[in-house]
Amino acid sequence: MRNAKMFIAFVLVLLAPACGPVEWLNPCFKKEDLVLDPALAGTWKAEDGSSILKFHESGGKGYEMLDIEIHADTNDPEQTKYDAHLVRLGEYLFLDLVPEAPQVKPGAYTIPLPSSADASAFQPHLVGVGDGLYASLVQSPQASEAGHEGGCCEVRLTQAHWVFRVRLDGSSLRLADLSEDWFKDAVDQGRVHIGFDRVDDSLLLTASTEELQAFLLEFAGNELAFPQDDTPEYRRQE
Repeated sequence: MRNAKMFIAFVLVLLAPACGPVEWLNPCFKKEDLVLDPALAGTWKAEDGSSILKFHESGGKGYEMLDIEIHADTNDPEQTKYDAHLVRLGEYLFLDLVPEAPQVKPGAYTIPLPSSADASAFQPHLVGVGDGLYASLVQSPQASEAGHEGGCCEVRLTQAHWVFRVRLDGSSLRLADLSEDWFKDAVDQGRVHIGFDRVDDSLLLTASTEELQAFLLEFAGNELAFPQDDTPEYRRQE
């Protein structure tokens, strides 16, 4: 096995959608935190007409969310399906989203190789390979059992989550995501202590589910952390 200064490049050829909001490596919920709200199911349209959201219960206390984006220049709709979970933490509701079909950007990516035969001593380095999709290289503990004298590695793909504070009031729906500017200022000022990383141009929260929940409970009511004014208001259609 070569040393840590060596790199491995691999090519993944699929399509990639546009970038999303702040990304969360782990979900913000456990099974007991999931809820179903009849008020969420149905069709919602942004007041500016730029997008439509459709929610359908999918079983297992989850939803399928169809996001239909309307491009102003062509009026052509672009549809993306998400696995969605409505989460209740204390008095707050959150929406945890992952794309139903993860997609990868075409290109070559470099990932550092493990420098030790001890797989536990190597800290995986995350590389963004798609919209909220990350790759890491991990030394396989089964390398010797498989007969690979020089060892071998596993490329692991992890789909990040998008988390929104939900404000659902009758025929009005707002989904507010975490403000990256607020988060950076809070970290710099020592008001937030939570695991995160900067991968390319994306802010990725790497903390555990338990730590994420504690963070959300502390700051969900902060209008600077989850600004409502900058989010479109959706109105119920049916």
